[in-house]
Amino acid sequence: MKLVILFCAFLTFSTCKNTTQTESEKINDYLIIDIKAKVLEDDIFEIYYSEDPKDLYLPENKVRANVKGGANFQNIHFKFPDRTYPMKFRIDIGLNRNETIIEILEIKLSTGKNSKTFSGSEIGKNFRTNQFIQYNPSSNSFNRHILNGAYDPFLLSLDLSDDIVNLFSD
Repeated sequence: MKLVILFCAFLTFSTCKNTTQTESEKINDYLIIDIKAKVLEDDIFEIYYSEDPKDLYLPENKVRANVKGGANFQNIHFKFPDRTYPMKFRIDIGLNRNETIIEILEIKLSTGKNSKTFSGSEIGKNFRTNQFIQYNPSSNSFNRHILNGAYDPFLLSLDLSDDIVNLFSD
């Protein structure tokens, strides 16, 4: 009888252990980007991505987050589809034509197991702005504005291939 109880306990333990390993392996199958920012008005942020640094950004390859405006810093969360390994990003920082300043404290890439955080001057070194943004590196503020009737403020990542590979490595 004791032998049966010990066998059942062992079986239960090994099943739990295998389930835990499977779950932790699965954690590394998707990418999350969290942007810690202060955005004054409600808006929509999008991240376009490409799994090949040479490819163009396609409309179907994007994730979106609704942003609630406020005076405090908030975490804007993007979860990419499972088994998507983007090597470059385009972060659209507003669709609602707000000509205001946003502050970005950090951009964090995470797989659940591993993470890479860009903060302070690292943001300016790893992401470049387009003509719809005036960037102030000393305060990490991004002034979004309309130019000739058009509005499309975004940040482009430089080549993040090494960082992405390291994130998905064990």
